Amino acid sequence: MKAGVLVGQIIDARKIKRIALAEAANVDRKTLRTLESGTRAPQPEVLKRVLEALGLPQKGDFDLRYSDRTRAFMASVAPIFDQLPAEAMDDAQNDVVVLLTGKLARATHNSGVISHMDNFRRRNDSSASEDESSTEEKAAAFDANKIKRRDDDSEFF
Repeated sequence: MKAGVLVGQIIDARKIKRIALAEAANVDRKTLRTLESGTRAPQPEVLKRVLEALGLPQKGDFDLRYSDRTRAFMASVAPIFDQLPAEAMDDAQNDVVVLLTGKLARATHNSGVISHMDNFRRRNDSSASEDESSTEEKAAAFDANKIKRRDDDSEFF
């Protein structure tokens, strides 16, 4: 599928006004229409601005956005994550976010990161029926540093 046609589908799905997108991307509306129709290959810079205005990651953003250490961590975790059964992936992702958020909260003595964890969970929890008290208990555990330790010194609730 051509990039421009995909852009058009995203615009329609998100119900974005084309005039607003054209302004945000600093492109002419006619240029945006041409891009969407796929009749001509878009200029790379124009496509990049439109994708950025849509909030879509660009190739190379990963390298620019994250440190070498973070990229190495992601590269070491990805093969393990890909081996999980599909039904376990959401829980595993959530577990990693909870663990890292707890470490961040303790390292910075900042309980405000708990709200980030809760926002992540709400966006990514496929079973929106999670007990709210469990989230509150976890937040309290972070605040009070009541994290239990396993024999191997890793942390858990």
